[in-house]
Amino acid sequence: AARDYIGWLRRKGYLNIEDTFDAVKLPTERQLSPQVDRESFSDGELERILEATKQKELSVLILFAMYTGCRIEELVSLKLGDIHSKKQRYIINIIEGKNENSIRSIPVHKEIEPILVERLTTGETYIFPHGSNNANGTRSDAYSKQFGRIKTKLGFGKEKVFHSIRKTVATKLEQAKVTEGVAADILGHNKETMTYGLYSSGSALEAKIDAIDLIHYDLLSDSAM
Repeated sequence: AARDYIGWLRRKGYLNIEDTFDAVKLPTERQLSPQVDRESFSDGELERILEATKQKELSVLILFAMYTGCRIEELVSLKLGDIHSKKQRYIINIIEGKNENSIRSIPVHKEIEPILVERLTTGETYIFPHGSNNANGTRSDAYSKQFGRIKTKLGFGKEKVFHSIRKTVATKLEQAKVTEGVAADILGHNKETMTYGLYSSGSALEAKIDAIDLIHYDLLSDSAM
């Protein structure tokens, strides 16, 4: 029906464009299938994954995600030069991401600070130097596949993925009564209101430090550290 209407407009001279529907393709069955809602991990589930992660580097990556809320590609793309010190705390600076809100600064949690300090002395370019590069310049593919194999072996379904750790962090912040604006600035989410989303320069560093320090996990094992 839309093609017929466009054709009529063109014949009448009201529209001077080619047939815009020539290149239209119907979505595949996969594209038509409903999206899986991601679920957060519990502390016990994350501990199971850490214990099963025999690849030490992946364990560290998971811990960084647990205490920063960063996306996997944001972490694997971190360079030593993206880490700074301010107010006696190390700060992770995300300098690029999937959208404008991704550009942000995140205080380093005390639980991962020793690991970060050690990596700052390696002389490597990246905090996670073993990232892979695909045709699109993505460095996290290998880590993502490793995580996928481990979580599947442990019986987790499609609703639990690496990105689920971000939901876990968001849940931790909300349960600790961190204001949504501060949580959004840590996670790199959009603020819906005009006052904060358009006009505010963001949360104070002190507020983000206080929020990050509230993130806590009940982990019985320290095998990942």
